[in-house]
Amino acid sequence: MRSSACVGAKWYIHAPPYPPPACACALRGTHQPAGRLPTCLVHRAHASPVRKCISHPKSLATFCPTPCCCTHPASDSCVQQANCAMQQAAAPWQSVQANRFSSSIASFYRNISAQPPSGCTKPIKWKVCGKDWSKRREAALSSTLGLLWPPRCLASRGKSAPHAARAVYLDLGSRNPEPEARNISGTRSSLEVFATRYPDAWAFHVVAFEADPVWAPLYRSRKAIQRRYNFSSLDFHNVLVGVADSTSSFSTNSGADAGIVRKRERSRTVTREVPSLDFALWLSTHVKPQDFVVVKMDIESMEFELLPHLIRRGVAPLIDELFVECHCVESFNHRCGRKYAECIDLHRRSYEAGIWVHDWD
Repeated sequence: MRSSACVGAKWYIHAPPYPPPACACALRGTHQPAGRLPTCLVHRAHASPVRKCISHPKSLATFCPTPCCCTHPASDSCVQQANCAMQQAAAPWQSVQANRFSSSIASFYRNISAQPPSGCTKPIKWKVCGKDWSKRREAALSSTLGLLWPPRCLASRGKSAPHAARAVYLDLGSRNPEPEARNISGTRSSLEVFATRYPDAWAFHVVAFEADPVWAPLYRSRKAIQRRYNFSSLDFHNVLVGVADSTSSFSTNSGADAGIVRKRERSRTVTREVPSLDFALWLSTHVKPQDFVVVKMDIESMEFELLPHLIRRGVAPLIDELFVECHCVESFNHRCGRKYAECIDLHRRSYEAGIWVHDWD
């Protein structure tokens, strides 16, 4: 018999202060229809998400398209199973349609800033520039898909499950894997940032790509790196991520200016030839649409070639979430010659192709 007062309800909300992806109403023998709030709420810690949930009841129909029901209100595992079952059934990232996010959770999206980073052109005002990039990074981390669909739901299914989906993190331009305390190169480890800041990073199978052979020796002990960051697995490829299986000229400078060298620059830049791979082909053979794929892309202006290549090849929706450092002349006078307006256009095209894309540094 349905209770009119929803006595004893517990709403477990994963990521305050955003609208909950899976509101699981834990009721003893009571069935709570999707999209309907109980008249009483008992919430453990955060009041603000509950207020958000109450003030936006229609959001429940989006984030909870199936009925929420649990017969053991005291059981966290029961609620977790209910949450995961709903997310597996309805998460838009499992679709390969270009409008998979814009038609469902567009209000959660953070567009790239309309203005280029402040204080980052020469002479660089480091305090101003660093503060601006920090704000952009925090904006990206506050609107991740991992906050809406906890990756732990994928890890709980196990490798033996039929058609098991995986949480996959692809670090393009991984550089130094050492944590900040042991990193003497002056470059921040993107693996460490992901491990410490992304929700449920431990659930991810990680693949790192780095073109510069200088960093390759640091990845010899991949098991140690995996244990250090508590990833599900870790693989490494010392290749340049590009648009074809070939070789490319790469700067021998392993500092901030390292990267692919264009033909017009080769006469004044010391280079080495490095292997490159067709990332569109690699994606299509290594991940599935049902996988939850997060990508960090810091490839020294190659993003202007790679992302359109992925879109043309029709594999862009295999990437669910993208953190991309867009290189432009307004940011550290980058030699690529691209304007910040082109970065905005690249973000727009990527989002329209079905990628949940963030500005990154």
